[in-house]
Amino acid sequence: MNETSLAIIRDHHERVNGNGYPRGLKRAEISRSAQVGGLCDIYCTLTIDRNGRAALPPYLTIQVMRQEMKDAFDERLLGILEGITCAEDVQQLVL
Repeated sequence: MNETSLAIIRDHHERVNGNGYPRGLKRAEISRSAQVGGLCDIYCTLTIDRNGRAALPPYLTIQVMRQEMKDAFDERLLGILEGITCAEDVQQLVL
């Protein structure tokens, strides 16, 4: 495996505020790829039915990530994820 793949596997539970694991890395210490992997991991966990918990719709998932996991993710990357995943929700609300 290349270094990018290994970084995603190793560091996708790290958070930019330093509260992640296994190494407690912060901001620039976490590769961009691992930050994206971490965002996707949480997003997928919250948007699928799991362990008796119903899946959240995309807009609520982003809200949870912003409020209940405040400062855990790079705000720019979270905004990009929101733009990608919530565009359809916004269209449905307008219609």
